Order: sequence, then structure tokens, then C-alpha cells
Amino acid sequence: MPKKPKASAASRKTIAAAFADTEANKIERTKIALKLALDATLGNITDACKKVGISRTTFYEYTKADPVFAQEVKDIEEAGLDYAESILKQKVMAGNMTAIIFFLKTKGKKRGYIEGTSLHNADGGNLFDWAELSKQAAEGRNLTDEDDPIGLLDGHVMEAQLVTDDDAEPNP
Repeated sequence: MPKKPKASAASRKTIAAAFADTEANKIERTKIALKLALDATLGNITDACKKVGISRTTFYEYTKADPVFAQEVKDIEEAGLDYAESILKQKVMAGNMTAIIFFLKTKGKKRGYIEGTSLHNADGGNLFDWAELSKQAAEGRNLTDEDDPIGLLDGHVMEAQLVTDDDAEPNP
């Protein structure tokens, strides 16, 4: 039986350095533990940080300092979304009405599957259509006083900014 070759002195030093208890190695081991915890929690950062025993601030410092780690975290988050979408698809295919409604409200907006509130005048015409305004806001169109004939916005806009004729600047 052939003898197993021995590692050279340089190889042994490299291996020993990789397992040395240095600060850099501790951080790398923490990142590995974080990735495993993120995978187990479907990308929930708070839960993963608790499992590993670090703060969210430390987590974000790691992602800021290490673009490779940041990308790996994004990939794990995407995998969690893919998993949830696959479960949702199964529920939709099984005829689960709640799942179907949720799917249509989130994926079918362009086909008109959106929730909204409309106010009608005595003749049945729309005075104010939140769904239409939300759609316009999603398309990047700013709202003006013309969009609010009865003054319901009053400085409050759900998904858009109100632009008045007076200042032509967006109001918070």
C-alpha cells in the first residue's frame, strides 16, 4: 500500500495560519456561520444575527466591507424568496383562494388586480380613485391639485408626492 505523502512545512504553515485564532479568521468563521443561519431563517437578518451572537450593526459592517459576502447574502435572500414563491405557487395550483387573491394582488397589478378606494358623486362618477392614483404614482407621475378635486389629499399621499400649483415642489 502506497504511503500518503506528507504535507510540506510550507503547507503545514498555511493550514495552521488558516485555523489560527486571529481576528480575521474569527470574522471569516462568523461570516460562514451567518450564511448558514441566514439560509436556515430564509434570510431573516435579525434572527440570523441572534443565532450567531452578533449585532445587526456588525452584520452590516461585514456586508459593507466585503462585497463578496454581501453578494452571498443577497443570493441567500433571493433563494428564500424563491422558496416562498414556490410554496405560494403550490397553494395557487391547489386552489387555495387566499393564495390566489394574494398572487393576483401582487403579480396581476398590470391587469387591474389592485385594491383601491373610490368615492363617487351623486351621478355615480368617480370623484377620487385611489387605485388610479396609485397606478399613476407607480408609473412615476407626480400628483397635482387637478388629481384631487375635493381636497382629500390634504398633504397626504399614499404612494406619490403632491405637487401644488403654488410651489411646484413635492410636499412631504
